[in-house]
Amino acid sequence: MAKKHSNRAQAEADLLRLVEKVIQESGDVESFNANAWLKRWLAAPNPALNSATPNSYLGTKEGRSLVAGLLEKMQSGAFA
Repeated sequence: MAKKHSNRAQAEADLLRLVEKVIQESGDVESFNANAWLKRWLAAPNPALNSATPNSYLGTKEGRSLVAGLLEKMQSGAFA
């Protein structure tokens, strides 16, 4: 169970770095709280995931990759 928690924590840290990168490339870094936004986004049902939460996908490598891909697509407005 500890390894699963560790993988989830690492996934969240990786996703936070990705969100910070997207924000830095796209807009106003200083007034945006990436950590707070990511926590809300991970917990909210997502239409691109058939209304599941991104959090529910962080338990597997494939799920983490899918969630990271969604975040990357948001930069272009694909899943805004």
